[in-house]
Amino acid sequence: ITYTDSNIIDSGITDINGVQTYKIAYTGGVWGGGTLTYFLIAYDRGYELTFNAMDKQEFDQYSSSVEEMAESIKISEPTFEGINC
Repeated sequence: ITYTDSNIIDSGITDINGVQTYKIAYTGGVWGGGTLTYFLIAYDRGYELTFNAMDKQEFDQYSSSVEEMAESIKISEPTFEGINC
């Protein structure tokens, strides 16, 4: 597998653990390997999960597990407890 540019494979609003979350999933990479990145935005915070594969076989074997991990991230509403302004 050789990616020279990023390719968006999924984007939009999704529900992760009951939280409305904007998700962008994209692939990219160089040197015959590949990356799969999930970038999530919720409550004005960004979460990123990136998987780097050595080759296409590894990418194909584990990319669904990476998606499952991204969909299971615990996102909670931030609190301002203990912050003095």
